[in-house]
Amino acid sequence: MLTRSHRATWFGLIALVGCQQPPDISGDIDTYASLVSDANSLTCNCPEILGYSTISECDDVLGVVGLNERECISTVLKGHEDAAREYLVCASAAYQGYVDCLETNVDCEESVYNDCAAEHEDAMASCPLLPADTQSAFEACVD
Repeated sequence: MLTRSHRATWFGLIALVGCQQPPDISGDIDTYASLVSDANSLTCNCPEILGYSTISECDDVLGVVGLNERECISTVLKGHEDAAREYLVCASAAYQGYVDCLETNVDCEESVYNDCAAEHEDAMASCPLLPADTQSAFEACVD
């Protein structure tokens, strides 16, 4: 039988666990956004591969993941922080690999770009997905 002090301890532990704050994923969002922006910038160094005439034209379409997009991502992921962290860590690693690969394409060779893109797609495909409605809303933030 639980004594009064044991019950108080158990209720305290249950309350503590039940009131835990969701993890802070703002750093994960920033890392992801920075890497996507870096990848977009590197891709736009070779605009003709994507069918653009100029770097500026490519940047206008792909651009950076700015404050508005980061706020959108944060809003969409609210309430899904644990799944979001798993996704963002994986996606950031995939984008880091993509950036590293794109940095080797100094001569804007289409075959190098295609190889980088294929490796990136494979890496992203290995990432856990967010809940379906959250995934589509997340993608809308950065598209």
